[in-house]
Amino acid sequence: MKSKFRLLITIFSFLILSAGIGLANPSLDHVVWRDYEEGIQFAKKVNRPIIIAFFSEKCRYCKLMEKDTLSELEVVKALNGKFISIKVDVNRNGDLARMYRATYLPTIWFMTPQEEGIGRLIGYRSPHDFIAVLEYIGDGFYQRMGFEDFLRMRGKSKR
Repeated sequence: MKSKFRLLITIFSFLILSAGIGLANPSLDHVVWRDYEEGIQFAKKVNRPIIIAFFSEKCRYCKLMEKDTLSELEVVKALNGKFISIKVDVNRNGDLARMYRATYLPTIWFMTPQEEGIGRLIGYRSPHDFIAVLEYIGDGFYQRMGFEDFLRMRGKSKR
């Protein structure tokens, strides 16, 4: 009886702590976006890669990517489950946009939790193409192989 009670307390404590540190629920139907400073600090705390999406309300392709790609359930699950997602409005955060060379939009940077650049994407990406990049970076393949090799390997495994 005592062991069952301890198990329940342990499970309950874990659930409380998980909610308390603010990890995004990968089952949500939308991306959990954070502001820049909060996202950088949180990524270090939970040791997850960072995605920084530079957008503008005036950008046609930004709106298209938001509507088509970033709302796709598989993309949402990957972002919430494997990344800390940061969204930056270039009109309000020009200094950050210049620092990350976000001159064409949308620009998406991928970084390690230690703020080391992994790579960047410039321009619209379809859900199919974007999920491949999320798998490549989120599952750590970028540390072992080039993207073309990853795509070949991924293609063979999906047959």
